[in-house]
Amino acid sequence: MAVNPETLRFIFELTKEGPEAQLKDCDAMDTKMTALFGAGSVIIALAGLSAVKTVTAAVGTVATAAGKTAAIGATTSASPTASPSAATSVAAARGANWAVALLLFAAVVFYVVSGMQALRGLLPRRFRRSVQADEIWQQLWNRGPDEIRHVLVADISAAYAHNKVVLVEKAGHVRWSAIWLGLEVVAIGLALVASQFT
Repeated sequence: MAVNPETLRFIFELTKEGPEAQLKDCDAMDTKMTALFGAGSVIIALAGLSAVKTVTAAVGTVATAAGKTAAIGATTSASPTASPSAATSVAAARGANWAVALLLFAAVVFYVVSGMQALRGLLPRRFRRSVQADEIWQQLWNRGPDEIRHVLVADISAAYAHNKVVLVEKAGHVRWSAIWLGLEVVAIGLALVASQFT
């Protein structure tokens, strides 16, 4: 069945920029993945600085409570209810410390997974464009205008289908990278809350 020349022209004008638009979408996703990885790196770095301060404060708290326990144990005339209170302070500080450490460890794991997901999304992919000017002359110099347009429309359609698969895969990497980054932020937020109890 012959293709209507007017229909062919309409389809060609409608779709000729399709592969180039897809390439721009691909670049935009790469930019998002780079931004996600950068944000995750900044957040984990700030959490590391906060962790150092938290651990330092916690060590001081445990040392103070331990000193009080030792002083009370050495004094025979001390109140019998004071020693358990100091021991409870040490246990509470140590418990909160473990919670902070576990949450920060989880945040680091989430950061690594998010980074790996972003890097996988940034790996080079074969991206198809429509037939270029040099190829048109080499391959289609002896065809009529409508025949050339027909070949171009078919090539654009094939390129669009190929690029769509690449974009869907890349979008999945962006989505999962964002999810892991969100979990990293949640873990760090909980660690900061837990650190207030040390």
